[in-house]
Amino acid sequence: MASSIWWVILTLTWFLAAGFKWSSEAIAHYSLYYHLIAWLLPCLQTIAILMLNGIDGDPISGICYVGHTDSSMLRGFVILPLIAFLTIGTIFLLGGLISLMRIRNVMKNQDRTKTNKLEKLMVRIGLYSILYTVPATFVIGIYFYELHYRLAWEENLHCNNCPNRSYSSWTNQPNFTIYMGKYFFLLIVGITTGLWINLNSKTILSWKNFFCRCLCCKPTHENHHYHYANHRGRDDYGINYSYKHTKINGSKYSLPSSKQMPLVHV
Repeated sequence: MASSIWWVILTLTWFLAAGFKWSSEAIAHYSLYYHLIAWLLPCLQTIAILMLNGIDGDPISGICYVGHTDSSMLRGFVILPLIAFLTIGTIFLLGGLISLMRIRNVMKNQDRTKTNKLEKLMVRIGLYSILYTVPATFVIGIYFYELHYRLAWEENLHCNNCPNRSYSSWTNQPNFTIYMGKYFFLLIVGITTGLWINLNSKTILSWKNFFCRCLCCKPTHENHHYHYANHRGRDDYGINYSYKHTKINGSKYSLPSSKQMPLVHV
């Protein structure tokens, strides 16, 4: 459940950055509240489940969880929160993508060569969103499958005088492949997230420098002067900045100040 809340927080910060032009410093200023919300809500859920004696065991994996024997617990503490968090996160995500598309259209009208970096960012965000939303949707669907057929499974298991039925039917017993799919989709989100965070040039360079230090080799350093010259006057989305000098009162010196090129009605 905490991972779903972190998904909402991630999309919220993305929406604030893309839609309301919040800086990374402004977003990081509220990091304490992000952690408080992300861990307090699951903690309150856990306390409520303990008070209601809602913890049971998964008959296949043997892991303690909620809702394997009580359908109301499965609905109230698993399915509904997952749907709510996935829906809220998707809304924030779409809002951020729409804002970036508007910025892209404005930049494209000014200079078509300046949108490459922004388009790459949109592709990365969209791909990561697919890697999260698709497994999360499958997990919710499997929970609905379990909730819908559970009563029939229990009746078929405990009814001694029932006529013989084909065990290939989904209504007579749980489908083992679907249950294995649930565990797979629960774990694949964390795996893909870890790979997505670590498989980039900066992380690879950091690991390379770490092993070089361990092996007493000369670490590889990036050419910071090149990056500064190449990205001077641009923000994270590749938007140009216009530079001018501000006169200091009572002196002949001036300080450079930046002003972002206005994106009218974005």
